[in-house]
Amino acid sequence: MHLKIDEIETFICRLPQLLEEHGAAYISLKSGIETGTDEKGRFFTNVMEDDLREMIRKTDNLEIAELWTGNDRLQRQGFTWINVILKRRGCPSE
Repeated sequence: MHLKIDEIETFICRLPQLLEEHGAAYISLKSGIETGTDEKGRFFTNVMEDDLREMIRKTDNLEIAELWTGNDRLQRQGFTWINVILKRRGCPSE
């Protein structure tokens, strides 16, 4: 996601409306980088795992199905990837 931190939070907040009941979404974010625009003109936001967890915690009907960090598959150094699978909770029984 090439979004600013407030745009990431807005996206996560709206995600349950975009998913079917029990639907899932995968998000991958860079961590350990400087927030800003790279040499190719792409904007990156440094996201820390705790910040991501807090954004998700504040969102109704959304839970973390799986979260993991990993190195870059292209062997680039200086950052890690935060990967998360988010799942929309089902509606409570009436």
